[in-house]
Amino acid sequence: MTTRLYVVGLGMVGCNQLTDEVDVALDRSDRIFLLHPHDIVAEALSDRFGAVVRLGSEYEEGRPRAETYDSIVDRVVSAAADADSPVALATYGHPTVGVTPTDDIVRRGEAAGVDVDVRPGISSLDAMYVDLGLNPFETGLQMFEVNDLLLRELPLTPSVPAFLFQVGTVGSRLYTARPNAPERFTRLRRYLERFYPPTHEVSLVRAATLPFESGDVQTFELSAFESMAAEVHPSHTLYVPPVRSEAAPNEEYRDDLYSRAHLDEITADDEFPADSDE
Repeated sequence: MTTRLYVVGLGMVGCNQLTDEVDVALDRSDRIFLLHPHDIVAEALSDRFGAVVRLGSEYEEGRPRAETYDSIVDRVVSAAADADSPVALATYGHPTVGVTPTDDIVRRGEAAGVDVDVRPGISSLDAMYVDLGLNPFETGLQMFEVNDLLLRELPLTPSVPAFLFQVGTVGSRLYTARPNAPERFTRLRRYLERFYPPTHEVSLVRAATLPFESGDVQTFELSAFESMAAEVHPSHTLYVPPVRSEAAPNEEYRDDLYSRAHLDEITADDEFPADSDE
């Protein structure tokens, strides 16, 4: 018999951002594996839905994160394969935004005869749009995992806002609970200074994860990165606002955008069919 494994996002603020479809998935599950740092969230899920198994113990000092993720995948997929009723993996945020085990769970779960059902949640990026007052449709957007950025030396476009995720893990793929030394951020600062002036202001952003919290935004000059070391948490994202661009717009294209004659040239005479419930 095929069993079902739900992989769901709880949203960012405790259990206050559960979507209806995530609520249904958790209600159907006999056991919930949880990736979330706060005890209060585990308690709330347990009170509302039943048995909760926390996975934080998989993280060990100095252990490669990839090994931790592999252990999480093994535990969750094995439990689902052996279960007679659905089980769930619940993560904070969105289950495919920065949650490395999700892809492996889908692949290995299906190979084990488990029906894997991934359901979205409100991600940290969604929350940071609000915290920063940013509309990405107006500005464009660049987003990178910080170690991937440095590993592949990906070019940045200074005229477009950039989000560098998990900035507190820069320089190592090993898990640690130890505080940062200033030197942890030197390579990143030097890399960013290839594209931005040292006086360019950047921000550490951390979305709220509990109902009584607000999003945290700390702004400083790029040249002062090392002095912020003690403030940086693994869940922080570095927001790099754009350097003001003086590039002139394409005037011909701008005129076309507001031209009825051009609209007639690029569209057909027929109309889209009306929506139908049939």
